[in-house]
Amino acid sequence: MGITAFLDRVCVNEALGGGVELRFMDDSKIRGLFELIVTDVRGNIVVIDRGENMIMNGARTDLAHLVVNDAASSHIITQMAFGSGGHDPNAIASPLTVDPAGTALISEISGIRQAISSHSFPAFNSVTLTAQLGANTGNGNIISEYGLITGAGTLFAKKNRGVLTKNSDLILTINWTLVF
Repeated sequence: MGITAFLDRVCVNEALGGGVELRFMDDSKIRGLFELIVTDVRGNIVVIDRGENMIMNGARTDLAHLVVNDAASSHIITQMAFGSGGHDPNAIASPLTVDPAGTALISEISGIRQAISSHSFPAFNSVTLTAQLGANTGNGNIISEYGLITGAGTLFAKKNRGVLTKNSDLILTINWTLVF
C-alpha cells in the first residue's frame, strides 16, 4: 500500500487535540449468492436460478460468537430449510421481500431440512455451502423460500423466489456462497 493510499485512511481529529485517528474506509458487507440448480432424475438441467439473498440480523450474532470460539458448534451453519411462504399468494412467480429481522422461514415445510453436504472456498473471502433435496424428498410441496440454519436454529440467510412445485422427477441442488 503506497503512502497516498494510506493517507486517505488517516485524518487529523481536532477533538483529539490534533491526534491521528485511523478510519477504515472499507464498508463492505457480508453478502450471499444463491444458486438453485434443478435437474430431472436423468441429469437434464430444468432450471438454474442465481441471485443475491438476505443475510439475517441473527447471522451477525453468530459471527461474533464464532470469532472467539464461544460455543462454536451451535453457531455453525449445519442445515438448509425449505418453505412455502416466500411468494406473493396472488402472483406465485413473485417473491416477497425478505425482512432481515426475521428469525424463521414464513412457512417451513416440516421434515425436509437437509444437512449441508459439502463446502468449498472459491475465493479467499468466501465459502460455498451445498445441500440437495433429492428425488424422494419433499414431493408434492411448493417451495418458494430457502434458509441457511445454524446448529442453534438461527436463520443465518434467506432467499425468497417464485414457486417451484417439487415432484419425484426433480432434484434440487443449492449452492449458497457467503462473501465476507
